[in-house]
Amino acid sequence: MTDVEVLRDGKVVSTKVTFNGSVMTVALNDTITAAKKATYTIQAKIASLADGAKSVHLYLNKDTDIVSYETSTNFRATVTEGVDNFRTYTITGGKIILTSEAGFATTVEAGQGYTDAVIAKGTLTLAEPIKFDLNLVGSANATGVKSMTLEIGGSRYPATINTEGTGFTFADVYVSKTAAVKLLISTTATAINNSTITFNAIQGANMSNGEYQNNATTFSGQAVVAGSISVSNVNVKAPTFTIKNNASSTVSIIKNTSSTVTIFDGELSSTNGTVSVSDLTLSNASGTIGTDSISLTLYVDGVAKSTLNYTTGSVTFNSIGNVGSTPKSIKIEALPTVTTT
Repeated sequence: MTDVEVLRDGKVVSTKVTFNGSVMTVALNDTITAAKKATYTIQAKIASLADGAKSVHLYLNKDTDIVSYETSTNFRATVTEGVDNFRTYTITGGKIILTSEAGFATTVEAGQGYTDAVIAKGTLTLAEPIKFDLNLVGSANATGVKSMTLEIGGSRYPATINTEGTGFTFADVYVSKTAAVKLLISTTATAINNSTITFNAIQGANMSNGEYQNNATTFSGQAVVAGSISVSNVNVKAPTFTIKNNASSTVSIIKNTSSTVTIFDGELSSTNGTVSVSDLTLSNASGTIGTDSISLTLYVDGVAKSTLNYTTGSVTFNSIGNVGSTPKSIKIEALPTVTTT
């Protein structure tokens, strides 16, 4: 313990505190008026723990350990009350500390089909490398969660979701030093609109298979982990999503042309929440191109994302990204290789 103080009515009355092994001596500068009662409080900071579960029990070894004097006679006063009447305090945690980021939202909104909504932020403080499993449980509406990712110190750990869709397990999480913590979820396209999803906090009680990596010693999260990182409630909203094509509805391609032709020039936007667009599929509405092919290039906000070769059926572009109220420009250019008419 450090910074030990004795207070009376919120005022520090101790003048000196010394330790000799487990014996603590406190010097006071205080006076109790005759027939009056005084309540003293001892407070201290926990400096460190050799492990994560210790009990502190302060007590008087004998009545004479309280030394006091009558102010009028300067004679030593007699103490007659019980010797061992102090509480025992059990200190759990200390080697590993979880703290939430100050001011992080208690509730976040995520549209149906949203990707990587951040629902928790904080810090994991530790003195040596550790490994553990983390188990989180969500409410019944957590079935609307498509995936959950734990990010610690830049490393990402995907959760295994149980068959009920409400339990999330992160296995073999390795942390070498104090690191930032984030928890992210992606929702399904069928998540219940206007529903609220809740989760328990990231805390020692939810950790299992803990191990200190320096010496392979196991630990109990319940015993050695102090604090917690709160997880925000998630309000699911149905976004309003629009797609607009500014290009001509009909584009003629001349055989063996050497220049590209824009076949889609438009934008995507959402007026109610953010939408994650994972795939964009183009299909042949009519006709065939035989053994010929068309090179298709997708541009998102002016940047070429990928080029695919279309021959038959359909072609799918992946990972378009999140679309919000600010329109995201989408452009597709075609370069045909046509040998037949």
